[in-house]
Amino acid sequence: MIRPITLFLAALLTGCSSYSTVTVPAGEETVVSAPADTTVLETLPPAEIDGTRTEPVEVTVYEDTSQRETVDLSWLEVDRSDPDRQTITARVERGSSVVEKTFKLPEVGESTRLFSRGSGLEGTVFGAPTDRTEKAITSTIERPWYMRLGRNLRLLAAIVFGAFLSYVVVKLTPGL
Repeated sequence: MIRPITLFLAALLTGCSSYSTVTVPAGEETVVSAPADTTVLETLPPAEIDGTRTEPVEVTVYEDTSQRETVDLSWLEVDRSDPDRQTITARVERGSSVVEKTFKLPEVGESTRLFSRGSGLEGTVFGAPTDRTEKAITSTIERPWYMRLGRNLRLLAAIVFGAFLSYVVVKLTPGL
């Protein structure tokens, strides 16, 4: 028969890994208020068209009812390759000039809206960064078996020593 103390020690000495809930703090606001860096080039560099073709999730067609001037969008790129510098780059044609603008990708909880204006393509950020909760696999670093055995033996020795001290205190203290 397995004694309760054996079950207790077995449960105490085993390691566990499980899913835990992790709260990711909100990032700083994406709004950029400094003037943009401007580079003037003599020729238009070609747009690199590589990667794997993808289809849109949703398509909505509107009749032309906008009162704004129109611009021709050559391409739009969302670059998330560098986690510290995620950007949205748009290249628009207005008359005989082509303007490429790069915006900072918004944080979780924010939205960026790009639209045409007299000076070309403009952007706005609305919303506020928010915390988010995600499930993450958490586990301890797996030590070699001999290191775990040594640690568990030390813990077992400490428990036995504590039980021995408790026994001695109970026997030496009158009236207990």
